[in-house]
Amino acid sequence: MHMQTFRIGVNQQDIDHGTPGTAGDCAIAVAMRRLGFGSVSVGNGVITFEHEGRHVGGKWSRRAIRFIHKYDKPRHFGVIDPTLEPFVFELRVDMDRMFDISWVAKISAVAVPV
Repeated sequence: MHMQTFRIGVNQQDIDHGTPGTAGDCAIAVAMRRLGFGSVSVGNGVITFEHEGRHVGGKWSRRAIRFIHKYDKPRHFGVIDPTLEPFVFELRVDMDRMFDISWVAKISAVAVPV
């Protein structure tokens, strides 16, 4: 097992430009794409992404979970939580475990308003 830790910084611009409740376009996904990761999907307790030509993933940190719970509230209640602020979290990934993320495009296509 080859574990690698990634430090992900979510800045205010990522928060402002992300879309709550959207696996491939939430603030964390926007931040990861800005940092050079591809095919990012945030959901179901796992963040999957493309790194160096491989589709890999790792479990969310508690800090990321707390953030996304607040971030997704506008989708349900229409009010942006004023306590949301930039943060950094670590994502531990087993680089030997590959993920099938072909479903990400299907979910994103359904979640994006036309």
